[in-house]
Amino acid sequence: MQVLLFQAIAMPDGGIFVPPSFTTDGQVSPPGESPADLEVELLDAKDATLVRHRVGFASPCAVAVDAGRAGESPPRLAQALIAHHAKARTLRVSQWGRVLYERRVAVPPAIDVAWPTAGALAGAEATLSWSCADPLVGGMWQFSNDGKSWMTLTLPQPAGTSIVDLRSLPGGKACRLRLLASDGVQIQRVDGKPFVRKARGWVALLLAPADGSLASTNAEIEFVGQGFEIEKRLAELDSLQWASSIDGELGSGHRRRVRLSPGKHQITLTVQGRASSVITVRVE
Repeated sequence: MQVLLFQAIAMPDGGIFVPPSFTTDGQVSPPGESPADLEVELLDAKDATLVRHRVGFASPCAVAVDAGRAGESPPRLAQALIAHHAKARTLRVSQWGRVLYERRVAVPPAIDVAWPTAGALAGAEATLSWSCADPLVGGMWQFSNDGKSWMTLTLPQPAGTSIVDLRSLPGGKACRLRLLASDGVQIQRVDGKPFVRKARGWVALLLAPADGSLASTNAEIEFVGQGFEIEKRLAELDSLQWASSIDGELGSGHRRRVRLSPGKHQITLTVQGRASSVITVRVE
């Protein structure tokens, strides 16, 4: 089901900061049970309540530890997945019967997107720009190589320009970019035209040891790697071959422990007999 990721940060003055919320597929979070919880409501154009959900505050663990060392109170975050309703026009957040935040909208945000050319989208990086007259609207970019499954390229951010690295993205004949823009209540989806990116196929991921590692003579070195098919999102752990520029074939599999002869080795991992990755290991 479609749910809304609601977040609120408690401010020192007793108010809250509510960043734009975005929808996703998921399950509604269990409601809070404390009287101090926030009451989050979605209302329609006539102020009738469509959704009501209680959300509690918590301190992020890592932030709480750092703040505790500094002798300061850690920030508190309220976060939950709440049911989303297409007819919602107002987001209202209350605590102890007092309204802390209210956002009313009449229509979805008007978005202007400057789409990159097909040539730019076939390259290594692209400049993605969008604008909106409403400064409270936030947006994030997504990518799909088939128009069905989508991956997020950027975190939610204000209107502006982002430079996105495209080198790790899958290829295909029906690739698309999508901008999701949120005013906190309604979500506007803006899709670009299909474009083509060359399929990348299999890649070899040499995970250990690190490139340039130094090992002692007669010491066992553990090699770890895997293959990954970018377009089909398939992992390969078996059809992997290891080789050394000095010692020759080192065996197969995603994990090998071997002793290398002294010298500077070029270690090659090959997946499916197609793609390879190379690192250098020195043995002294």
